[in-house]
Amino acid sequence: MAPYGIYVNTVCPGPIETDLSKEWTEGYRKQLLSRIPLGRIGKPEEVAQVVLFLSSKMSDFITDESTNINGGLFMD
Repeated sequence: MAPYGIYVNTVCPGPIETDLSKEWTEGYRKQLLSRIPLGRIGKPEEVAQVVLFLSSKMSDFITDESTNINGGLFMD
């Protein structure tokens, strides 16, 4: 796709504070937080910032990448 000027990147969010996360039990939330090295749940705007970056000219040399936004939950 790159030879045609088409960039293909993915954004892979981990746990993010949303309406759905409000339904998590306190036990689940504590268990999840214990596994996230940064010690907190992500914010929607943090995902949006990565999407904005990948959509901008600042990422012109980036393609075929998957970006994990998960506070280190799934470190490669």
